[in-house]
Amino acid sequence: MWRFLYNCLLILATPVVIGILLAKPRCRPGFFQRMGWQAHPSDAVGSSEPLIWIHAVSLGEVVAVSPLVKALHARHPEYRYIVTTVTETGREAVQQRLSGIAEHRYAPLDFLWAVTAMIRRVRPTLYIFVETELWPNLLWSLRDESVPSVLVNGRLSSRSFRRQDLPPDSFLLSVSIANSDSLFDAI
Repeated sequence: MWRFLYNCLLILATPVVIGILLAKPRCRPGFFQRMGWQAHPSDAVGSSEPLIWIHAVSLGEVVAVSPLVKALHARHPEYRYIVTTVTETGREAVQQRLSGIAEHRYAPLDFLWAVTAMIRRVRPTLYIFVETELWPNLLWSLRDESVPSVLVNGRLSSRSFRRQDLPPDSFLLSVSIANSDSLFDAI
């Protein structure tokens, strides 16, 4: 029920969201990729390598997650890594800090068609998201595709996250592992 209601509200908001994104010049780069209408050029090449998708919103999150991505790459070079961001400063940080280790993509907006397109194109084996970037359709869709989701450096209090109090269709139940002291207390 929550999923249906969320998507109905999101569809109603779509013209406003698109209008805002197109009106702001800083939001235009990657617009078609974020809407799920355009693939990244390297997504067209069918790769047999397993892929880990890391989502870091902007510069600060990229800086925070860079050591993790480098450590994962050093330990598991057989994987491809993509890091999604929302901002240009985030994109620049990925290209500067993780060049040769991870590729950049713009994060899809939380429209069902956009997240589904991204998941089907990149076929991740694992999704890691930084801090509290909780996008319901993305988490639900990853769960539907049996892709584990890992929250790192999250900020959810025990009070705000109690598994027993969540509705059965809550997107928070899609999170497989969470690296957050207060969240571990809640589980």
